[in-house]
Amino acid sequence: YEVDRDDGSYLFLNATIISAAYAIPLSPNNQKMVVPPNPKLAYAFKELYLEAKEEKRGLWKDEKVFESTVTPVKFDLTNLVPGWNRVMPEFNIAESFIENGDGTISFANAGVGVMFLPSGLAFFADSPPGVPLYSNVIFKFELYQSEVNDHDLDGVPSYLEDLNGNLNLNDDDTDANTLPNYFDPDDDGDGVLTINELEPKEYTVDTNIGETEPIFAEKEFEISRSESLGIITIKTVTIVDSNNDGLDDYLDENITINYNEEG
Repeated sequence: YEVDRDDGSYLFLNATIISAAYAIPLSPNNQKMVVPPNPKLAYAFKELYLEAKEEKRGLWKDEKVFESTVTPVKFDLTNLVPGWNRVMPEFNIAESFIENGDGTISFANAGVGVMFLPSGLAFFADSPPGVPLYSNVIFKFELYQSEVNDHDLDGVPSYLEDLNGNLNLNDDDTDANTLPNYFDPDDDGDGVLTINELEPKEYTVDTNIGETEPIFAEKEFEISRSESLGIITIKTVTIVDSNNDGLDDYLDENITINYNEEG
């Protein structure tokens, strides 16, 4: 991208950022090269990147590898530095995988990326051994698979418990009992467990006769499934606002309907 200067000259912004080492040209297959819209400048951008890294400019200044692994690791985003829960949901998982004869697994077209985190979204003043305080950190990763967490098993996915939308699950506490909603089995403190303030439903899918799995309604979530002899049983819960006041029952202390109570 070109930017006009006051003196009438042009500044090629992409090249300037790469040369200053505040970006790298990265392709989908994780090779250091340019991607569209500037493919004809691949060689020039690659040279700028290599030069910046060699001279330890910008992000490469005082570069140290503090941890690495070649074996896939399962992480809970709530236990990682804040930058991870902002970046990882933006990446695709692998399109497919196969189990090899030697017991290993191969993934096809996994999500590949690099995140450049300022200290405030990284370790800040709580750095692990080998990482100086207030360091900017670079993480390179491949994302193979992901799953939606429900930490308190109350039927509401944890990401929906971020009521204020600030990507911090720990500051959402509807009943002010010091337990954040994603760890609180009774979010509104009305004496009825959250799981019981959600409307349950059960589906039976007989694959032997070609039946297909249902499409869930808005705010309907799967909580369990089982399969036997080609018959799949899926149990779901749906978030309900029974009085249509804009506040879901499980967050409304004035609503104490127990949808699992017989009669």
